[in-house]
Amino acid sequence: MDKIRILLMAVVAMISMTVLAEDEKSIVEREYWFDNDVSTLQTLDAVTTAVDISALSQGLHSFTIRVKDSKGFWSCPMTKYFVVKPTPTTTTVAACEYWFDNDVANSKTLGESVATVEMSGLNQGLHAFTMRVKNDAGVWSSTMTKYFLVPADAFMENGLAVSHYMYWIDESEVVSGMLSSADDIITVDLSSVEAGEHVLTWMVGDSKGAWSQVYTEPFIYDPSMITTGVDDVEADSRKDVYYDLQGRKINKPVKGLYIVNGKIVIK
Repeated sequence: MDKIRILLMAVVAMISMTVLAEDEKSIVEREYWFDNDVSTLQTLDAVTTAVDISALSQGLHSFTIRVKDSKGFWSCPMTKYFVVKPTPTTTTVAACEYWFDNDVANSKTLGESVATVEMSGLNQGLHAFTMRVKNDAGVWSSTMTKYFLVPADAFMENGLAVSHYMYWIDESEVVSGMLSSADDIITVDLSSVEAGEHVLTWMVGDSKGAWSQVYTEPFIYDPSMITTGVDDVEADSRKDVYYDLQGRKINKPVKGLYIVNGKIVIK
């Protein structure tokens, strides 16, 4: 609201200086009104620049002003438009809704506290995890989508820790690396991928140097699904807390697949 007052004061000053520049006359009076409602006209003297906008509702408004010189002549009216924004209010997260692989029909809703996210029914390969949150005023955030891999069950159940990885998208360069500490995490980077159909190829290696079979996963990428509307909520409520793919909180995570700060990652 204070910014709008400053803006309108600047408009008043600008018009006054414009009229003064046209001739050696002085400004003796100024009139203004809002939203083309001349019946609400207010008068300012030659000194006052404060404009009262406290009674205006939120939304788009127009501000019209004209000035009168010392010879009694009025200038042409000038109109500017501005927006009165709602007063920010503090809200809290009341619910979270999520779904996998664009299957909104089977979305699940969680309460405000940390709860289990069931992922045991997902097939191996690439998946999309989409979520949004609702505040205590009943307003939903925009959605956020992250992509993750579910490795082959046989490879994960052989008793060896996943220690390195390799993947590539279409014909792009191979992305690979070692997972040498308990803090190493990787995600599938789609930042340079264009919208449309693509193929992800990937495999993981165990601590003895053996690689899994090569997996190929076609997928359709829609960048418009990636938003940051819930990033602040995640930063406030999930600070580096690990959950396994069944939604269970992990205090001392070993190598595997986890949810960390809203991202489903390979650790």
